Amino acid sequence: MTTPPPLKSKIATLSSVGPREPRVVREATGLSVQAMAELIGMSVQGYESWENGLRRPGGPARRLLELIDNDVETVKAVLK
Repeated sequence: MTTPPPLKSKIATLSSVGPREPRVVREATGLSVQAMAELIGMSVQGYESWENGLRRPGGPARRLLELIDNDVETVKAVLK
């Protein structure tokens, strides 16, 4: 039986062409607006401003959305 790679290692190897829109990422993960805001570490109002197009996520937030889009369960485990 092989041992799975550590979670941080797994996240470091995730890649994609870039994050999708915040609403698309959230809906694909099955998270509510409140759960997604909590996972990212921001207010619901702030997160909703992304979904409504009033603001755009910056560099680190865009990367976090990309990681969530690729493997939400791993991100949840690491951020727990």
